[in-house]
Amino acid sequence: MIGGKDMILGYARVSSETQNLDRQIVALTDAGCEKIYQEKKSGASMQNRDELNKMLDCGIRAGDVIVVVDFSRVARNCADL
Repeated sequence: MIGGKDMILGYARVSSETQNLDRQIVALTDAGCEKIYQEKKSGASMQNRDELNKMLDCGIRAGDVIVVVDFSRVARNCADL
């Protein structure tokens, strides 16, 4: 929470260095995200997802919102999440 207001955070991920994050960044910006964590890492594992872990460790509080363009950008299934 900065200045007493709830934060809107975004997370964007593509699976490889050759893929482009632009579409996700535009969608997250349009959704009002104030900070967007982005990375180019495979979704096969939740480990070694540095930006995801930074976002989760940044001090998210009740009332803050995390936005992703698709559930698959965070995890492959509910068990992984």
